[in-house]
Amino acid sequence: MFGVVPKVIWQKSNPADANNLIDMALRCLLIEDGRRLILIDNGTGNKQNEKFFSYYFPYGEDSLDASLSPGGTESLNVAVVAGIVMAATAGVI
Repeated sequence: MFGVVPKVIWQKSNPADANNLIDMALRCLLIEDGRRLILIDNGTGNKQNEKFFSYYFPYGEDSLDASLSPGGTESLNVAVVAGIVMAATAGVI
């Protein structure tokens, strides 16, 4: 996750487990500017394949829609999205 930065440097703040995996918090930011909703996404989306899950182990089953609904919003109400990678669902991205 840290590219060319040597593990000896980043492992102090982000210790890896026995499988060399680290915990990461990937939270989206929803901005309300009065006229529209803007979502700044962490980029993981829901388009992963089997290979992705051999490297990453997401915690929980929450989706974008499940996370937005308690606040009274759904993804169709979001006007601008930055950084999202989502599979088409029922013809809608």
